[in-house]
Amino acid sequence: MDNVFRQELEQFQSYTAELQGMISGLQGSRPERAEGTDAQGAVRVRVDGDGLPQDITAASDWGKRCRSGGLGMAVVEAAHNAHSELMDTWSQGFPSGPWDASPGRGNMGAAPALRAEAHGTPVPEERDTRYVISRPLDQLVEDVISSLSAANSFEIAPDEAAQASGSDPASRVTVTLTPASLASCDVDASWAAKASVTQVNRALGEALADARSALARSSASERAKGEEQKADGLFDEAMAALRDPSRLNNL
Repeated sequence: MDNVFRQELEQFQSYTAELQGMISGLQGSRPERAEGTDAQGAVRVRVDGDGLPQDITAASDWGKRCRSGGLGMAVVEAAHNAHSELMDTWSQGFPSGPWDASPGRGNMGAAPALRAEAHGTPVPEERDTRYVISRPLDQLVEDVISSLSAANSFEIAPDEAAQASGSDPASRVTVTLTPASLASCDVDASWAAKASVTQVNRALGEALADARSALARSSASERAKGEEQKADGLFDEAMAALRDPSRLNNL
């Protein structure tokens, strides 16, 4: 391996380590919760850091704010707005990266400390890969490609197993969740028109709790967690390989 390639590799290693630190920073800066309402202010939804609803609350005068039979749609709209607020708040806290200075490689060639100083952020803490045993590179690359394909199919074309529904004991309200959002909310319009706001909110809360429990038990939820853990493991292996230039001698 010639000196020029070694220098480029060292720069790439530094860049990758900083990028990993920024990814960790993104995960750490994610808001714990956010709130949103529908356009008429009939429903307020609070979501957790994963985008799943924690609370659904109908206003005392929701019946005047919603069109006939529109409570379920108001819940979906409020949940969507809460999710958007979560993402907006999160994006405002994104740490700056080496790609900010210019298109393409940006400041990639600069030393990590200089890049961090230029952006006014501390040098990110590197991931500890001392005890990671990286497999042969061809196997690692194959697993990375498979993992990316699985992630894309999971996000872009979710199947029915990716959803979980729950209802109140009387089945007057049904809430359907995906691993990252509220998909739908069906409310018995004739019942809601006669029920008190206390009864409506109780049914909404019971249906939501039932849906969250069902989602936690679903294979889709377990699959999402498994893919995330697998991605972390593959990243550690890649970092371990990059920090050992001798692994690349035969390339």
